[in-house]
Amino acid sequence: FNLVCKEYVAAREDEDGVLILSELAGAAAEMGEAILVNPFDIKGLSHAMYQSAVMAGFERKRRMHHLRERVRKHDNRHWAKSLISGWNRLREVTSNKSQEIKDEVRDQLLERLTRAKRLFLFVDNDGTLTPIAARPELAIPSDATRALIRSFGDHNQVHFCLITGRPQSYCQEYFSDLPMTTVAEHGAYIKWRGQDTWQSTINLENFAELKPDILRHLEMYSDCVPGSHIEHKATSLVWHYRQAEPTFARNMAMELGDALQQVLGKTSMAVFHGKKTVEIRHVVANKGAAVERVLEESGFDADQDIVMTVGDDITDEDMHRAHSDINLSIHIGQPNIYAKYFLPSPKRLAEFLADLVAQLKGQ
Repeated sequence: FNLVCKEYVAAREDEDGVLILSELAGAAAEMGEAILVNPFDIKGLSHAMYQSAVMAGFERKRRMHHLRERVRKHDNRHWAKSLISGWNRLREVTSNKSQEIKDEVRDQLLERLTRAKRLFLFVDNDGTLTPIAARPELAIPSDATRALIRSFGDHNQVHFCLITGRPQSYCQEYFSDLPMTTVAEHGAYIKWRGQDTWQSTINLENFAELKPDILRHLEMYSDCVPGSHIEHKATSLVWHYRQAEPTFARNMAMELGDALQQVLGKTSMAVFHGKKTVEIRHVVANKGAAVERVLEESGFDADQDIVMTVGDDITDEDMHRAHSDINLSIHIGQPNIYAKYFLPSPKRLAEFLADLVAQLKGQ
């Protein structure tokens, strides 16, 4: 749909005519001279059609002239150059920022971690400790992963914290018996090591009021995108499209995000795009804030203690930004602008953590 409206404008060589465009379309952001409508608002749409029919000729031509100029300047060549230029800038920045952990870098990092008076490890689950699965509930930690986490409990100087977007029920089922602090739903809930109860960090009243409207949008897009589904959490709603056709689903995800932003307005809820997900949650429920809270309540001493955050997607960048000057952050996958180091896969992370445990034992 983004191209159809531009094709119409390009065909109007007489620079006359009126474009009526859905405000949910991606092209709406760059075609402000069109009459933007909500396609689900029948009265609004009929008013827009009437407005276009009675619009003065000079106004029609003024709008169409600006639309045609923008389409002419921002053609496929401009798009390709911008894309390549942006990609090159990103590669330059990330390659200078993140360093792969191998050989001498690995040895130096392990030695530094084991020398710390206290080591605070904040580790994500999906895509980090546990490989990404087709559906989130299928991302089940292996026995080897659980044993690795348990081994850190033998070392008093290590404070291991699992920090995940998974709900409390998932964390209870797979991690409740392990010696660590657990943060669920991106920081909405915290269960401290050695305790059985969860602490809530946010007020859910706003979410309860907005949930019916949010759910209506998610259900509409789920019906339109085969392979997508909705995940219900206590503090958020998530639209997953990992099993959908990638290009179509990605475009629909951007449209959905734009539509939801209008629903949420200036509330305390916001839209967050993750790895093939669109999540609607409280703005203060983020992993960076959770890291800061755990460190503060644990009496973190920047002069003697070390903090390391490990994650694989956009939501984990919030963790990497916490105490960024001293955070020995690791991103899983590709180099990341916010992380000091990177490892290419969860398997390589497991090997690195196993080496860390071995070095701690050898002290």
